[in-house]
Amino acid sequence: VQILGAITVIDGCIAEMKTGEGKTLVAAMSACVWAIRGMRTYVVTINDYLARRDAEWMKPLFEVCSLSVGCVTSQLSRFERRREYSRDVIYCSNHELAFDYLRDNLAFSTHEIVQKELEAAIIDEIDTVLIDEAQTPLIIAGIEEPRSGEMSRAKWIASEMMRVQSERVKKALDEIESGEMEDGDLAPAIARLRRADPSNPRLLKVLAERPELSRMSSLLESRLRIEGRGETLEEGLLYGLDERTRSAWLTAEGDEFVAAHGVRFDRLSGGWRLYRNIVQLIRAFKLFRRDVDYIVRDGRVVVVDEFTGRTAPDKRFEGGLHPALECKENLPIRPDQRISARITYPALFKLFGRLAGLTGTASPNAEEFHRLYGLKVVKIPTNRPVIRAQLPDATFKTESEKLRSVVEEIERFHRLGVPILVGTRSIETSERISRMLKERGLNHAVLNAKNHAAEAQIVKHAGEPYRITVATNMAGRGTDIKLHPNLFELVTDNYIEEIKEAIEEGCTVKVEIFSEFEGEKLKKRLSEEGIPFSDEGDLIVVRGSGGEERRIRFHLGLYVIGTERHQARRIDDQLAGRSGRQGDPGVSRFFTSLEDELVRLYGGNIGGDEEISRIIFKAQRAAEEAGFAARRAEMRYDGVIAPYRERFYSMRRRILTAEDISPEITRIIEGCSELLLGEPREKVMGEFLMTLDETKDLKATFWGRWEEIRRRYDEAADDIGRRLLLESYDRAWSEFLALADEVALSRMIQPVDIFHPDADLILRLSGIFDDLIRCAEMEFLRELSLSAMPHHRRVVIDLNSERRQG
Repeated sequence: VQILGAITVIDGCIAEMKTGEGKTLVAAMSACVWAIRGMRTYVVTINDYLARRDAEWMKPLFEVCSLSVGCVTSQLSRFERRREYSRDVIYCSNHELAFDYLRDNLAFSTHEIVQKELEAAIIDEIDTVLIDEAQTPLIIAGIEEPRSGEMSRAKWIASEMMRVQSERVKKALDEIESGEMEDGDLAPAIARLRRADPSNPRLLKVLAERPELSRMSSLLESRLRIEGRGETLEEGLLYGLDERTRSAWLTAEGDEFVAAHGVRFDRLSGGWRLYRNIVQLIRAFKLFRRDVDYIVRDGRVVVVDEFTGRTAPDKRFEGGLHPALECKENLPIRPDQRISARITYPALFKLFGRLAGLTGTASPNAEEFHRLYGLKVVKIPTNRPVIRAQLPDATFKTESEKLRSVVEEIERFHRLGVPILVGTRSIETSERISRMLKERGLNHAVLNAKNHAAEAQIVKHAGEPYRITVATNMAGRGTDIKLHPNLFELVTDNYIEEIKEAIEEGCTVKVEIFSEFEGEKLKKRLSEEGIPFSDEGDLIVVRGSGGEERRIRFHLGLYVIGTERHQARRIDDQLAGRSGRQGDPGVSRFFTSLEDELVRLYGGNIGGDEEISRIIFKAQRAAEEAGFAARRAEMRYDGVIAPYRERFYSMRRRILTAEDISPEITRIIEGCSELLLGEPREKVMGEFLMTLDETKDLKATFWGRWEEIRRRYDEAADDIGRRLLLESYDRAWSEFLALADEVALSRMIQPVDIFHPDADLILRLSGIFDDLIRCAEMEFLRELSLSAMPHHRRVVIDLNSERRQG
């Protein structure tokens, strides 16, 4: 199995291997082959713990092959990182790899660069990195101090807008519920309400009771959008909301409302920042939930990763959303970030010459991997047959009914000693289930973003008898849940006792069997106990004296219970795959309801006699299609940014590695001097601290100043000039990234994905980039002039400049 997996990875494909099938060894064998072929190979894991563990485990293999192995973790110094990156094979987390790449491209000296060429990468859990985190940008940012009173003013305006809109929503719902609204007005009213307050409980109740209104409003919305009249649905609204993309935008009336308070989306006046803060505050209050999307810890807003359920203390919500959430929670508003460098994982890994990966759940996204990354998914057969049972979903109309049934299921099988892993999508749900379990006196462990420090220990014991583990999503991924050695005997004994009790009560017991292994175990114990039975295939029947019948499901391994379907089937498969490792018995089942977020966001028109399970299946397909579209749009947006990033980084690396930067300075002097010829002489004198005579030959003046620096600082002159130039370029790049985000933000006025580049976006960014680079070069010449002249002359020129302005 491992050899088949290694062949697949060496060929540059994705090897899909189930839990416990030896992915760690496969990655190491593949890295050996690539490294022997002369490619420095990075084995990328999803956290430091796995990188360190795998490097230590596989080190003997690399030593046998005469290869050096390195491991990069967050605790290493720059010197230690450079040493580890120089090895033949490097184990590191995707996080460390990305940020070291960004830091290298902000270095001011070649001695600060730690990474070597990005030649080959093998990504463990490749779906997590290139699918789940594809839209998460990696950012290095400086501090931008919050403007005094700006967020408070934005919060007051946003609160007023939400108050006014809430009153209008209430009035419309009153008319609908009382029957006062005309039938012809119902569809437009519902469509507006779904934009105004899509998660309003009263609205959801109306749609549940009258599903035809949902159908009518969706058809109306589609028709108006096709006709180009979608804005008619925003009449009477100050802002619109889209739960799927979690975006908010101000309507025409909303623009008038904020304009009446002196706020306009105008970059020159600085009003764009206040406008942005108002939009982000509306998003914070209406679309982001505490203990679901973020938690508050130690007076700070901490991001919760929606795919793993772990906290991400190093991450911040972008575009001013993070300070908006702090304002919402009445926390001190910390300085926002000024982006210095930015990249996404797809963009980063496209820089590698060879790419391959491993995961247990790539098949649902096989087409996406092929279309976006050119990677083929190959299923590797398991060493032993998978005997895990996947039970049909248990479906309910309400969430309360669903969670009550989940707790009853847990109690039923806990009594028999079966270890149970309960997967939830949010901290909120995990804590709700925890409270319900406590009420029934059931001991359990909770693994979520609030106590992730205990993750490895909790997961380690999750396969022991009588264990109940409640975990958000895929917390603990990368750590196998191994079953206790005596689990099968203990659980079987408990089942035998339950069967005996049923027989004594005169009941006929029908035991459902889900694998041959479990069937043989039970039949052996029944025979040992002298209990007669009949084998009817999937049922083992033990006859009682009475007419009553009792059915029992026989499970020996880990029982995985999902409390909600995820937006991606692959995440559900990952959760279910925690049981049944290496041929062990196991079972998984999902409990779902029509009130689940998946159904609410993607369920469409619910009505008639359609089965709940069918509705959820269709909702999940719709969510996956929306997710793919969003990732493709993000890659298109990054495709627009990538050429500028390549131009900037190559230009920066050229300056950084040049032994003599005089040719670069000559180019800048010639280009800027030509541009300055068209400017008023007074402006040039003030900006570049020149006398009138010096402006007559700008090239000679600038070159003379550079020669003065070379004379004064001798061998250090190149380093001084290099640093001044790099600092100027870095400020320009930071401004470019901020402006690119602002261009995207301005597109949020319409309810579409903001990362949807087109020709207009490309044209605008091209002009912005060229202008900023030229501005950076002008700034460099000004800093060069300041460094070249004596201090006393600098003061005289500054005073003369002030007199002229006065």
